[in-house]
Amino acid sequence: MALTVTVTDEQVTGQQRKVSGTIDFDDSYLSGGESLTPAMLGLTTLDKIVVTPFAGFVFDHTAADNLLHAYWVDTTVDGAPLAEVPSMTNMDAIVPSFTAWGV
Repeated sequence: MALTVTVTDEQVTGQQRKVSGTIDFDDSYLSGGESLTPAMLGLTTLDKIVVTPFAGFVFDHTAADNLLHAYWVDTTVDGAPLAEVPSMTNMDAIVPSFTAWGV
């Protein structure tokens, strides 16, 4: 129940760093989000992160608690917007790319 982050590129401008790579989910997503800390990205502080939608999933990172949330279309409710992926959902094949900025 942990994310695996692979940084494939890093650019430094002054003290600002930009890193990019992939985030590999595992076989049991936790509702409420998976831990994604600045240290996992090779950063001390995280200013912004963009995670690319992948296979129908979209992602949102909340800096206050360092959690990455995964969402999908909720087909059980007519006209419902995106809903968070339920706990224990197998997301082992979900490997979105990301770009993050920080120090």
